[in-house]
Amino acid sequence: MELKEKYISKIGKNKYYLEKKSIDNFRVATYNIHYWTDVWENNTLNKIIKDIKYINADIICLQEVVFGKKYIVKGKLINTEKIIDILHP
Repeated sequence: MELKEKYISKIGKNKYYLEKKSIDNFRVATYNIHYWTDVWENNTLNKIIKDIKYINADIICLQEVVFGKKYIVKGKLINTEKIIDILHP
């Protein structure tokens, strides 16, 4: 429990910024989607989509991702049917 509390404290205090990617740069990123939830299994689909767009990677690798279906986590619906359309520029 102590590690979790330290982590929550750290992420609550820090802001993470990326420099704007210049046209000559190439950005590769990896992101653990955690089935579109946070560590407490709360739906974070919209936040994750915002993060992915902010990262603006040329190549992004997603782990623990579900596309194209609706499913229930902790009694709440997560709809991933249109994510690819939302992320495609």
